[in-house]
Amino acid sequence: MAVQGPGSLLSALDRVDTTPFSVEGATQAVEGTVQPRLPHPLLRSLTAVPLLVMVEVVPAPTPTPTAEPTPCRLYTSD
Repeated sequence: MAVQGPGSLLSALDRVDTTPFSVEGATQAVEGTVQPRLPHPLLRSLTAVPLLVMVEVVPAPTPTPTAEPTPCRLYTSD
């Protein structure tokens, strides 16, 4: 996305938030649109809005089993 504004604001801009986009319940690729939310009124989008979002949905990785800690007793000699 192309953004226009004062150099000091642009140099501090490392990301642009958008309106929410839900992929809840999706089992395959999802496409939709979002609006950018620029953090300062002097910044403006030079890219046509709304923005097209494409999200590829992949299965969650299988969790790796973890070993349970073995309880132990500490003995001290007095």
